[in-house]
Amino acid sequence: MIRHTHRWFYAAFVIALLLSSSAIAGVTASGIIGVDQVHSLYPNIDGVDDLTGNVQRVAIVDTGIDWSHPALAGRVVAGVNYAAGASWGSEAPSAYMDQHGHGTFVSGLVASNQPGMMGVAPNVELVAVRVLASNGQGSFSDVATGLQWVNDHAAELNITAVNLSLGTTNTYASPEAVPSLSTYNQLHDQLIALEQKDIVTVVSAGNGSSSTGLSVPAIYDEVVSVGSSTVTDRVSATSNRNASLEALAPGEGIQSLWVDGGYSYGSGTSYAAPYVTAAAVLTRDMIDHQAWVQAGAQADLDGEFDSYQDRFTDLIQSTGVDVYDAASDYTYDRLDLFAALTALDPNPPSVPEPASLIMIGAGMLMMTHRRSRMIG
Repeated sequence: MIRHTHRWFYAAFVIALLLSSSAIAGVTASGIIGVDQVHSLYPNIDGVDDLTGNVQRVAIVDTGIDWSHPALAGRVVAGVNYAAGASWGSEAPSAYMDQHGHGTFVSGLVASNQPGMMGVAPNVELVAVRVLASNGQGSFSDVATGLQWVNDHAAELNITAVNLSLGTTNTYASPEAVPSLSTYNQLHDQLIALEQKDIVTVVSAGNGSSSTGLSVPAIYDEVVSVGSSTVTDRVSATSNRNASLEALAPGEGIQSLWVDGGYSYGSGTSYAAPYVTAAAVLTRDMIDHQAWVQAGAQADLDGEFDSYQDRFTDLIQSTGVDVYDAASDYTYDRLDLFAALTALDPNPPSVPEPASLIMIGAGMLMMTHRRSRMIG
């Protein structure tokens, strides 16, 4: 939200730590989108190029990453700090260490290799772009500077996807409705440049419960905007959504990593977005894999689309699970990663019939809701 208060405004980037217990016994977010099937039936679709061995890397633009966490050890390969402070602009590991927790939580959903809490793409590597300080505060200009760093280092570091689990508390019905502020424009310019490089940028839609708009930067056309869904495939009550929302992913009762080697539960669109970010990596790997197997050649990532991001968005929408939302009177597509990958496979694996699931004690216990703001 752009809050005009006296002589300054707040460009509030929602961190939205909705701490929660697990929602329904026996149902996990990874299971809902087919991650377990992917790991079992597509072990070679892991974000690592079959021919060159090059590892895809995901830039986590957030509060930094706890690179010492055992579930991420050795796989945070680079980073930078653009959060306010004496180490602004430093690429030293100590400068981009997460002192908050949010960025580490997001990173775990993408790339944790902790048994029992495996990320969607546990073999990928991460790049920490710290733009929020230990109190969760930062500025739009710092985020834009962080994205410019990603653009400048993308080829060198093989960055193929960017996760932005942040956004304004104000919502906008369309990109045209976004105020023409220099900080917004700088941010938008960097997002345009990322898409032109065939780097997928995934952005959380925000947790303002709006049924008519999305936050910035989720509202921009050059990103994949993601809302939160429940374990029963409904739009989460707190999730922003409108006709511009491009995908849903599980975002309630999510478990992941925390700082100091810890673990935590949380809810919100911040935690839905990383599932889609990791899906973009594995989908890219499948396209590359099929091109090599079938033609012995490098893949045409874009296909008939203007960009790989457009192709990826079309894929997850065409293979996703329909979720109707009465508040916005719109049907959204919840990510089904296994379906997306099999749609790209001319010889998809056979899937055994699942055992019947008996769910006992369904319910969700909502706990504390903490929100951090960025001052722009």
